[in-house]
Amino acid sequence: MSTHIVSIHAHPDDAEILAGGTLALLASKGHRITIVTMTPGDCGSAEHNAEEIAAIRRQEAVDAAAIIGANYICAEFRDLAIFSDDASRRRVVELIRSVRPDIVLTSAPTDYHCDHEATSALDCETELAITGAIDRLCGEKTTIFIAHRLSTVRHCDQILLMKEGHIADRVPLRSFLSGARISSA
Repeated sequence: MSTHIVSIHAHPDDAEILAGGTLALLASKGHRITIVTMTPGDCGSAEHNAEEIAAIRRQEAVDAAAIIGANYICAEFRDLAIFSDDASRRRVVELIRSVRPDIVLTSAPTDYHCDHEATSALDCETELAITGAIDRLCGEKTTIFIAHRLSTVRHCDQILLMKEGHIADRVPLRSFLSGARISSA
């Protein structure tokens, strides 16, 4: 069964650097991959102006995605201008709704670059809107959340705890919330 996986990162090359091996493996297993960047990397050069480097980096992202058979979309924010405001949240929610992924992979919430952090950071209102949209889209499908807040997983049946890149434990949400003993995680 093919799963549609969307990788959302701040800049062209972030998905390749941060998740390239994972995305290539998933693509090789027959999953449909879409790589989204929030910006075209318009501040990424001392030699080219913003429009020139954005065009170069967009094409590089298209070419890199094509290597693994993935699609590429740029959300067209500007470098250093990804913010958690109404217009930005609406653009991201609309993008996710239009692409209709089964799984969304994104940046870590703590990172060396403000655009990376902003890409992963959703305020509670937006998080609720996105999880609500995902709930409506997924119906009875298995949905995987990479969560940093308990509010994100409040309707989940199970929690998978990761350790060193592997599933260390699988517990029912109620057991997790009650503080029941959890093995090696």
